Amino acid sequence: MVYYAKTLPAVFASIFEGAFSPSGVTGGAVGSVILVITWGVKRGVFSNEAGLGSAPMAHASTSETDCVKQGLYGIFEVFMDTIVICTLTSLVVLCSGAATGNYGNDDLAGVPTAVAGFASVFGDKLGSLLEEWTSEGGWMNTVGTAISGFFTETLPEKWGEFWDGVGDFFSETVPYAIGYAAGKVTTFFTETLPEKWTSFWDGVGSFFTESIPAWWEGVKTKAATFFTETLPSKWTSFWSGVGEKISGFFGGI
Repeated sequence: MVYYAKTLPAVFASIFEGAFSPSGVTGGAVGSVILVITWGVKRGVFSNEAGLGSAPMAHASTSETDCVKQGLYGIFEVFMDTIVICTLTSLVVLCSGAATGNYGNDDLAGVPTAVAGFASVFGDKLGSLLEEWTSEGGWMNTVGTAISGFFTETLPEKWGEFWDGVGDFFSETVPYAIGYAAGKVTTFFTETLPEKWTSFWDGVGSFFTESIPAWWEGVKTKAATFFTETLPSKWTSFWSGVGEKISGFFGGI
């Protein structure tokens, strides 16, 4: 950009001219709306995963407590990638003239054109290396594709499975556990506790209506036996012994 700084005014002029010229407006509005939208979505997804839904999953796990601040982080990500990085790349292509004559040529669209723009400043050697690395089968292309696939497909899928598991936990496991615990508590207070309470009071009632009367009957029986049989027998034996002692005493005199 610094090297081609002199061409920037002409480049911006060509951008606005192409965007707002009658042919550009009618061509975009009538003939290629679907094509423009298609490529816009493709580039948006490729560049910043726009519309994939992966960003909300990442932002949801933040430790930031201010939701507005976290939302600004998300806005900044898209702004930096789309407005700054993509604009700089397009300006490199336009300022270097690498796109001249390449419109409509699918073989030169995308990476080869961008590489040609950088090669015009940093040399053909670097450009050829970049083209080799970024071409199909090149290590940079392979690594980039792998990283892109991981962050746009594998990670969102695993992230989605994780949150599905969390959702199942709170929508199924937790309600089941709460329902199970509530059922046990309800059963305890409506069945087990009344049953045990009834058994307890039945025992108390049996104690006062059966055990104590039976014990008292035993006490009365033993007392009656003692005073009507045992005590008179002992008393008679006692006085018989006394009489014998007295008779023996006086008989000896």
